[in-house]
Amino acid sequence: MIKVFVVARVRVYRDSVERCLADSPRIVVAGTAAEPAQARLAVPSARPDVLLLDLGADAAQPFTRELRSSSPATKVVGLAGDAVADVIGFVESGMLGYLAPDATLSELVTAIERASRGEATCPPHVTARLFHRLADRAAGSRGRLRTTPRLTARELEVLRLIDRGLANKEIARALSISLSTVKNHVHHLLRKLQVEHRAAATELLRHADVSG
Repeated sequence: MIKVFVVARVRVYRDSVERCLADSPRIVVAGTAAEPAQARLAVPSARPDVLLLDLGADAAQPFTRELRSSSPATKVVGLAGDAVADVIGFVESGMLGYLAPDATLSELVTAIERASRGEATCPPHVTARLFHRLADRAAGSRGRLRTTPRLTARELEVLRLIDRGLANKEIARALSISLSTVKNHVHHLLRKLQVEHRAAATELLRHADVSG
């Protein structure tokens, strides 16, 4: 049996996925959660083989990196839109599978089975764009790493917390600042680093000097 854990904010969606997967003879739903904080508590005891993740990119990517570190045996399949920037971020964060919003139940079951075997899943119409984008990004990064703009002390602090897997609300609590202030810092540091998503920013943090 393949043990699956579902993380999605919309309850009716979580319940629907759980009911649909109940009909599969090789899959059992080991648990569900609405937010990463709930999943952090439940996943260690549930020990799922595959985790289905339907969150916005800002929350999904840091949570996936954290899960990859704390539960490396659990494979993550993302359920989201097909924006290329998001897909790249999902791949960089460690997701093994990815399904577009119009995926069928049969495709979901296949993705779960493939992920349990360590095989990746990506919609065909996204794959070519993904490879082109990764190639362009790799070429651009080599030059950008030498000329990375410096961040302010606060922006660097926020970026380090993002790299630890914290969502905006958690960063606001950790730094005792408002959520809107955190969002402003994130917006400014992404613009300074000339990247489109948080995963790319944390990659620069690990490989370039961005300190002020």
